[in-house]
Amino acid sequence: MSAQLKTAKLDSSVIKNRIIEDTQLGPTAIVDVVQGSGTLYAIEIDASAANVHQYLKLKLTTSDVTVGTTEPDIVIMCAAQKKFTHCIPAGLSFTSLSAWLTTSQAVTATTNSENAAQRYTIARFITI
Repeated sequence: MSAQLKTAKLDSSVIKNRIIEDTQLGPTAIVDVVQGSGTLYAIEIDASAANVHQYLKLKLTTSDVTVGTTEPDIVIMCAAQKKFTHCIPAGLSFTSLSAWLTTSQAVTATTNSENAAQRYTIARFITI
């Protein structure tokens, strides 16, 4: 798990969302970020510090992740110097949510030149 990973859990009868944030997401997978199953409702990416495009990779079905070998369930291009939010109104169920960020969309990618140069991308996930 990343040293920069933070979770805010809104545990009430009205709002039960979790906001998971990693301010230095990179090529090392954050495995099972919510420590169990849930539903993903939004992804927010802040790649404003990046000079090249990166690829957010998500695995939804297992906590057994090996970067460079494990095929992600979802790959999202994160444009350099941009911020975006991807909303999933109906939600996307997962049994184990894992995430990593590389500078290549290839499954075999294991590096992130932006992270190595300390141009960090921030990722936020809204789940229940």
